[in-house]
Amino acid sequence: MREAGSTAEALEGTPMSGACSRPARSMLPSAGFPPFGGDALFDELLELLNDLDGVPQDPRFHPEGDALFHSLQVFEHALADRACPELLAAALLHDVGKASGGPDHDTIGAELLVGLSPRVEWCVAHHLDLLRDPRRTQARWAGTVQLADLRSLRRWDLAGRDPRARVREPEEAAAIVAEALGALGGHV
Repeated sequence: MREAGSTAEALEGTPMSGACSRPARSMLPSAGFPPFGGDALFDELLELLNDLDGVPQDPRFHPEGDALFHSLQVFEHALADRACPELLAAALLHDVGKASGGPDHDTIGAELLVGLSPRVEWCVAHHLDLLRDPRRTQARWAGTVQLADLRSLRRWDLAGRDPRARVREPEEAAAIVAEALGALGGHV
């Protein structure tokens, strides 16, 4: 969707969902990833996305096609919901582990994101919990931000399966996430 406007325009307007207005020190990136904002972070995000291009998915569950197109759709749904920066990142990057071809893409994806943000890592590591064991997941995380994050991510994940969807280019999505994370203040 090239007519979507600038990165800043994509983030303007109504308040974002999620409790992310100012991150706790523990929610900021650690040494494994470049500081929030800047070209290095953008480059890392774009590389992770580009690795998903052409990665096939089971058409019974993913009629939309490859993992990149799906991830961009999930991101669009999060952006439309005005998700906070960390949930935007989790939505965009939730399936990066699929590029490895292994069965545990959630665990692999979280490992690829070490240092980006503990919240993003956690969301990616657990994004299948509501699918695999919804009763246990809801009981374990009842009343927490974690359960709210998982529910949002699951809703966007399910919505991101339209073969005819219009999405942004990976470069624009990566730029939006890098800028949004940069707004959190970087290393403190």
